[in-house]
Amino acid sequence: TSAEFVKFAMVNAGAVVLNVIIVFSATTYTQPLFDLSPLAWENAANILALGAVTLWNFSGFKFFIFPDRKPAA
Repeated sequence: TSAEFVKFAMVNAGAVVLNVIIVFSATTYTQPLFDLSPLAWENAANILALGAVTLWNFSGFKFFIFPDRKPAA
């Protein structure tokens, strides 16, 4: 439905914002840990953001977009 599409767009827009915030914060406000190069640190920030956005999307889909759907038998 169109309401689900709007919710879908909102969850995914939030995912983009969350991704940018995590990567920007990790690469701007923190120094590389564990003697990583700046490029490796940026990749680590991207991996952290990937995990956070995956949890964000799963939660948004399960509890916000499709809260009343039952799993297939």
